[in-house]
Amino acid sequence: MVQQEYIRFLYFQEHRSIREISRMTGHHRKTIRRYLQAPHEKREGPIEPTYPVLGPYRETIDRWLEGDRQVHPKQRHTARRIYQRLRDEHQYKGGESTVREYVRKRKRLMDPQEVYLPLAFSRAESMQVDWGMVTVKVQGEACQVWMFCARLSYSTDIFVRLYPHSRMEAFLDGLRRAFEHFDGVPAEVLFDNLRTAVKAFVGMSGREETEAFLAFRTYYVFRARFCNPRKGNEKGLVEKLVGYARRNFLVPIPEALSAEPEGLEALNASLLEACVANRRRTRAGESRTVGELYQEEGAELVALPEHPYDCAFRRPARVDSSSRVRFETNAYSVPWPYAQRKVELKAYVDRIAVVADGRVIAEHPRSYGRNGQFLKLDHYLEVLRRKPGALRHFRGWRENDLPGRYELLLKTMLGQGRKAKEFIDVLILRRDHESPETVDQAVETVLQRHCAHYEAIRQLVFPGMTDEPAPSLVSVPDGLRAHRVQPSDPSVYRQLAGVGV
Repeated sequence: MVQQEYIRFLYFQEHRSIREISRMTGHHRKTIRRYLQAPHEKREGPIEPTYPVLGPYRETIDRWLEGDRQVHPKQRHTARRIYQRLRDEHQYKGGESTVREYVRKRKRLMDPQEVYLPLAFSRAESMQVDWGMVTVKVQGEACQVWMFCARLSYSTDIFVRLYPHSRMEAFLDGLRRAFEHFDGVPAEVLFDNLRTAVKAFVGMSGREETEAFLAFRTYYVFRARFCNPRKGNEKGLVEKLVGYARRNFLVPIPEALSAEPEGLEALNASLLEACVANRRRTRAGESRTVGELYQEEGAELVALPEHPYDCAFRRPARVDSSSRVRFETNAYSVPWPYAQRKVELKAYVDRIAVVADGRVIAEHPRSYGRNGQFLKLDHYLEVLRRKPGALRHFRGWRENDLPGRYELLLKTMLGQGRKAKEFIDVLILRRDHESPETVDQAVETVLQRHCAHYEAIRQLVFPGMTDEPAPSLVSVPDGLRAHRVQPSDPSVYRQLAGVGV
């Protein structure tokens, strides 16, 4: 194009001859004359090829391609396979490239590219939710964790949080925290067909929701809408958020103390700060920031309930003969009176709670390891008092979280000839006292004074208590008040000295 423009400039502006231009540029005179002609208008639209050799076989190819629409995509005809069948079964004599070109055009017409519609939402109308997998480093090793993402559809305000898994308790906890971050509940929440939310499909478009999700939705009063199967683009706002959070909040790959909730807490705090900072960003196609749009939308969100929802996975359990309840291969202790009884187990993201008689009887940090035993010494003290000989080898004592002075107290008491039962009485005193730190200080004091025994500790813990009854005031009758007792005369006993025995 540049050479053509130069030739036309030499001819029309500098009035040089064709022969001279040919010498200057090295082009043939016929080429120069063609360049000097007016540029041809570009032909609009493709010309339909005639396919003189392939023409009789086009109907056969179309029938094969139409039949492929009922077959799994991984087992459909390729252009090469169509050419081979035409050659072997129908004696086609043409070239493979012609078949490839025709098949490509027919597939484009039969399966046109999907066209997406720009959407607009009203304030407080909708929120979109999704999960994504991300990588964090734990002690230098790459570890996969789950990222919960939520986004308001009008303001596009965001919420992101990491979890060790995507099971029911994490799903409900993420929703609750998202509502608390947005300080309100939208009218509708859009989901994928998650197993934690959808129990079964009903008909062509219905869903049977899981009991736990239905209870949560009833508590916060919002509608649930589910995408069509394999149509995640129907919630494109949150789909984009998953990728945006990975690239902008988690690059370079961050360090975490562990992949358990407590180890992810610092990273989740930084993610929450990033979500708040995102409100200063001006949204594409808008002159206002995300925060300004959120202020409009937040005023119309439904207010949160007075108390947050109890986001736990619940199931019945039975306490074994060792006063333990099992969850996911791990054993957790409960107080000894509940051995061999039925209880309710509540699994939270970060803890395990055991409920009986309408109250929580035990609570443990949740472990994501396998085949662990997590025993609290306080749950077995009365049993140990009856079986004090088992104290030394009891797992709960070996893995206790007591201050180190208690091991010294036991050693000192046994060295003085005292019984392990007396030491267990000290532990019971500490468990039942409203301030265990007071008992810890008393133990420290008796060790310093070399009087390590239960009574000394109890007197320091309860300094105002004694076993002797306190004197009480007695009313005296008036007649008795007037009575006077004559003082005795010891001299009368001298008369006995002169009398013989």
